[in-house]
Amino acid sequence: MSSEKLTGYIEISLNSELDGGFLFLETGKCWGVLLLGERFQCLQGKPDCSSRKPNQTGGIFHVSKISPETKQVKETSKKKPSPEVVAALEELLVLLESFFTSNRTVKGDFNTLMKKKFLTLADEYAFLDPFAGEFQYSGGKIRVASEVTDAELAKGLMVAAAGLVGDRGLNAAFKGRLKNWLQEHRKKFLSVGIRVDSVLAVQ
Repeated sequence: MSSEKLTGYIEISLNSELDGGFLFLETGKCWGVLLLGERFQCLQGKPDCSSRKPNQTGGIFHVSKISPETKQVKETSKKKPSPEVVAALEELLVLLESFFTSNRTVKGDFNTLMKKKFLTLADEYAFLDPFAGEFQYSGGKIRVASEVTDAELAKGLMVAAAGLVGDRGLNAAFKGRLKNWLQEHRKKFLSVGIRVDSVLAVQ
């Protein structure tokens, strides 16, 4: 049994109907025995003396194997935005940041304004919640800690960008900054179901 690394128990039926019991094993090692009419004995670290009795009186062993539970880890594909989409959105936020910092009519720090807008959208786009810390934008780079699809990330950031610009009546001015970006990335976002002209309100 030890060579087979058996985990289970052996039912011992002796010639006498009043004798017998159970021998418990784990990975081939005996760890306990329960004989009829006696208390359970833990044999861990002790010699197994229960096997002597059947040799003397004769008996039958019924071996029952217990298959150990195997944890089946399903490798589900985590929702993670593609590098191409992230790079395009980084370009969008860089354009937006540059537009805000160069516009004298805009008061306040760009990151602060953006986080305030994110907060108003957190119910619909949970990953944008500033208090959750799942999304960060700094130095022109995006970091996303939560699981989001390309479409979810793009829609959330574009709605935020459109809101920041629209709240200040700067849609027309920002549209001019987006001309080259739109030409380069319009088809990319359309492939994930996002019509950028409509979401960014630059039609």
